[in-house]
Amino acid sequence: MPPKGNQFRSNTTREENQPRQSPPKGVKERPLKTRSEILPTFDLKDGRIVKVVGLFFLILSVFFLTAFTSYLFTWQEDQSYVSKANGGWGNLFKNEQELAMLDIRTVVDNWMGKFGALLSNQFIFEWFGVASFLFVFVFFVIGYRLLFKVKLFPVGKTLAYSLFCIVFVSATFGFLHSFINDTPHFLEGQFGYWSNRLLDLQVGQTGTAGILVFAGLTVLIIAYNIDFKIPERKKMTLADIVDNVVPEPVELIDEEPSLPVEWPRGGNIVKETPATNVVKPEPVRQPPVFHEPVVLTPDNTARHEPETEDEIPLTVETERPTAVLNIEKADADKANELVEQFGMYDPKLDLATYQYPPLDLLENYGSNKISVNTEELEANKNKIVETLNHYNIEIDKIKATIGPTVTLYEIIPAPGVRIS
Repeated sequence: MPPKGNQFRSNTTREENQPRQSPPKGVKERPLKTRSEILPTFDLKDGRIVKVVGLFFLILSVFFLTAFTSYLFTWQEDQSYVSKANGGWGNLFKNEQELAMLDIRTVVDNWMGKFGALLSNQFIFEWFGVASFLFVFVFFVIGYRLLFKVKLFPVGKTLAYSLFCIVFVSATFGFLHSFINDTPHFLEGQFGYWSNRLLDLQVGQTGTAGILVFAGLTVLIIAYNIDFKIPERKKMTLADIVDNVVPEPVELIDEEPSLPVEWPRGGNIVKETPATNVVKPEPVRQPPVFHEPVVLTPDNTARHEPETEDEIPLTVETERPTAVLNIEKADADKANELVEQFGMYDPKLDLATYQYPPLDLLENYGSNKISVNTEELEANKNKIVETLNHYNIEIDKIKATIGPTVTLYEIIPAPGVRIS
């Protein structure tokens, strides 16, 4: 029987502090396993876990893309199965008999089956509309980054911009679709529809449009730092004006052929008349008149010209401008002409009033005696000796050569002292 009454707890510190007895020879001691070694551990730094998570996100992005794309074509056929009035997500675990009793279609046309139909209806119709496709992009970027260690886009910026675009696109489609129909549609989803209704009641359609434009421009400024500047009008220079002048086409008038000029026999010039409508009078035959014979000299020999009038064509010749040849003189010829005209250049002509400085400005050191400060020489000698003694260099003699400005000290070490 166990003893009755209160008992003091035994002192276990002595037992813990006592040296542990070694096992007998030939018996191997089993290492004691700690609790952390027995239970499985999950280290986030382990590459295998990161790869598994990345692979999961990649497969999830492909699943979402297929289900969302199929929903755009089969949402009407699957509406009876995914509708909340008929059970919604609760239909996922019902068999065909239960669905038939509720008059629900048992076959789903979505490419990813019942789960794909319910998931796509939840994201597209119940939530954000077609903007839910951005979830596919986010999952793919995260999965690719974790699995292949390649950064397609910055993960933080991708999440921030994608979440904003999901909300903004859903609200924008809800605003635009409100002009066409007043019922929710898969373009904007329930979120876009009710957010637009709320904004419409508060600020009206004009205010809703202003809020959407403000939100879009704000994100563009934050992301790309757009600089809104009014384009300045460039001042036109003379060269720009000349370049912008477009020459007008000039119509060339064909020159009319010159008309013949009639020269009468009497030598008087007859004015030129147009060739058209010219009526030549018929010559009147007069009876012949007989005169006395006239003897003609060779100088006064009469020429028998035909009775027909000579037609002399009048042509106008234009003088072509002759090319002017400008011959420039060489530099050597110009220099020779300038020398002949002005003479050789005198470099002293500009400094005609210059005077050389007198010799009195120089100080004569030859006649003066150099003053010697004995105390300064002695102090310098002591400094030299003290400094060289720090390096164990003995000195035999120090010779000082006093100059006008500098004093040179010649140090002669003791015999046997070598300075390197």
